[in-house]
Amino acid sequence: MICEVLTMNNALVSLSLASNLINPEFATLLFGTLKLHPSITHLNISNGDKLTKNRIGPKGCIPLKEMLQTNKILTMLNVADNAIGSEGLKYITEGLQGNKVLLSLNISNNNLQSSCICSMTTNLLKSGVSELIIRHNDLNDRVFSLFITKNWFSQWTI
Repeated sequence: MICEVLTMNNALVSLSLASNLINPEFATLLFGTLKLHPSITHLNISNGDKLTKNRIGPKGCIPLKEMLQTNKILTMLNVADNAIGSEGLKYITEGLQGNKVLLSLNISNNNLQSSCICSMTTNLLKSGVSELIIRHNDLNDRVFSLFITKNWFSQWTI
């Protein structure tokens, strides 16, 4: 139903579907609809209330990757607390390669490990992301030393 409405609405700029029990199947429909949507610049599918969980998981990140490769208007994406894990982040960062439009990415609280963040930074650096929000993940000093050594703090607001 929501995907049908989105195809008819070319004026909507911000869409928040936070805490709506979004699963990988619905994520596939949503991201397919948003691939070429002409007006949505902000998408929030996080879990704001921590009670009703969106869980796109790694499987839902595959169509998200495809959307990020084709969508030329989305500037803010919040997928915090969606259980994407390292595999899901891999898909997202692959989708962001060469995407200079998305400026803000929130991947907080997604069970991400330091090794995953370190290995995905090359793809992130090839994107337009200038604000990377990664709080509440299992990050260690290795990530922060790498960010300092490579001067990535000048690239991102963390």
